[in-house]
Amino acid sequence: MSKEKIYIFDTTLRDGAQTEGVDFSIEDKNKIAIIIGIEKYKTLKNIDAPYANRDANAFRAYANRALGIPNKNIKVLIDEKATRGETLKALTLWLPQIARGKNKDIYVFFAGHGLASDNGEKMYLLPYDGAPE
Repeated sequence: MSKEKIYIFDTTLRDGAQTEGVDFSIEDKNKIAIIIGIEKYKTLKNIDAPYANRDANAFRAYANRALGIPNKNIKVLIDEKATRGETLKALTLWLPQIARGKNKDIYVFFAGHGLASDNGEKMYLLPYDGAPE
């Protein structure tokens, strides 16, 4: 009979959040991410953004595992959850609340369609329920 070793790691953070296999430092707790992926748009027909949701989910995993951002500091909006209203709520309510204090690293990832003004001087990200007019 062979002896097997079992390793148990406590990944409980001071605030009680847990992430299996990831140990967050104080610096990591000061990192925040907003991740938006829109593959299928409500008003756009036959103009999908293939793989946008996959890319957003891949960045979420990267943000957590490689950048060390705790799950509670990551806001993910995918397709119908990435409406103009929900995106504005994430940027104007959720982000300021979680980013209180100084020295926060904020990551914003967007996978989807964007638009430019007629003269090309202004650029826009198109939300799930946005109209390209």
